[in-house]
Amino acid sequence: MLKRNGLLFSKGVILVEGDAEEILIPQIVKKLFGINLDELGIGLINVGSTSFEYIASLFDDDRIQRKCAIVTDLDEQAIPSEHRLYKSTAQEKGQARKEKLSSLFNENNWVNCFYANTTFEIEFLDVNKENILTYVSPIIDDAFKDKKTITAYKEEIQSEQYLERNLAMLKLANHVGKGWFAIELGEKIDFLIKIPKYILNAIAFACQEIVDLSIYKKILLHTIDLYEETTELSALSASLKTSDTADLNIAIISLLEYFGKDEDVVYLINQIENYTKILYAEVSK
Repeated sequence: MLKRNGLLFSKGVILVEGDAEEILIPQIVKKLFGINLDELGIGLINVGSTSFEYIASLFDDDRIQRKCAIVTDLDEQAIPSEHRLYKSTAQEKGQARKEKLSSLFNENNWVNCFYANTTFEIEFLDVNKENILTYVSPIIDDAFKDKKTITAYKEEIQSEQYLERNLAMLKLANHVGKGWFAIELGEKIDFLIKIPKYILNAIAFACQEIVDLSIYKKILLHTIDLYEETTELSALSASLKTSDTADLNIAIISLLEYFGKDEDVVYLINQIENYTKILYAEVSK
């Protein structure tokens, strides 16, 4: 059953189709940005087997005037074609789903679609491959008894071969169960976690009606705490904490420049700014 509170009382909505996204996205956002989806005004709704279009069609000029982000997979098959988990028709179906959603919502300013090229699990692995063993090693240890199997999984999931490590990730998720796998991952993630860009894009779209400089400030103060202290960062932090509304935007921009474009926090704020212009509009006055 859909969570109607998310539809009715959130300022923006993200629709997902799987348990993994429903479980992990809120936890990653909290760990990475020090803020929860409620504070961003976002209701995250797992539509399950319900087609996206039935829910998303509620958001338009004549009904619910709130931003609705659809997050779904294109299901490109990024594993060896001879393996049983390879789904020969999945990519074709993913493309057909994209075309259908585009035809329905391209002219609807309240709805936007954001796609994983493959699946959530593989996209998660791709952005976290440097630290993936930290997150999945305890899960592998719990899931298997045979030492050779444990060693093989740990080697394969770190493989330089794209298809091999993707297959190891999918095999592990399917063995444990995708929902339970997400729960266990959520318990293991730390401040080094990365979030796929398409998820950040969906968050930026969904939160644009509520976000303001105070939210940027809270996210950046959390990010500062994750960094080793330097003289420059301490000065930027002090400026952020003491700035009043008139010059808060300057302090925020300075920190974005300090962290650099590779930081997820910088990417997220820049994506939000594409919609709101609240930060740089103040600078240009």
